[in-house]
Amino acid sequence: VQGDMWLVHDINDLPDQGRDLLQAQGIQSIAIAPLVDRNQPIGYVGLDDCHRRRHCSTLEVMLLKNASNLLLTLLSRRNANQKASRGLEILQLITDHSSYGIYVNDIQTYEMIVINKALAASRSTTVDALVGQRCWQVLQKGMEGPCPFCPIPKLLEKQQQGEGGDHT
Repeated sequence: VQGDMWLVHDINDLPDQGRDLLQAQGIQSIAIAPLVDRNQPIGYVGLDDCHRRRHCSTLEVMLLKNASNLLLTLLSRRNANQKASRGLEILQLITDHSSYGIYVNDIQTYEMIVINKALAASRSTTVDALVGQRCWQVLQKGMEGPCPFCPIPKLLEKQQQGEGGDHT
């Protein structure tokens, strides 16, 4: 064991249970880097050598550590995206049970990212046809930009003030 990695130069040095499993696969040496997310092990990345017993080079150890860090980052991002998608699905289910038109905008682009069925029906179209369109294009006729009464610029201004703007 080196840090949090397992570096086994000769699997014959392992206890019987671990050794038997690896020998059955023809593995002679192994290096393993665990994947740990919030102090919980979720898997590992390993290098097996089935040809000979050997020590891993410093480069191989670094590669294994970097691969495990990259994989952990990608898995975390995938899990976060899945949770966000699931959250949007739940929001869609909840809003679709309202008879009022409901929508959620992206504050930066004004694009509609959630539209309920009632709003789509009021525009004689589908939810999918409206997602990604700007709110003023859907909700107002003849508009070529944000509505003069739109609250988004005020929200952005408050956000900028809260991130280092004037707090007086």
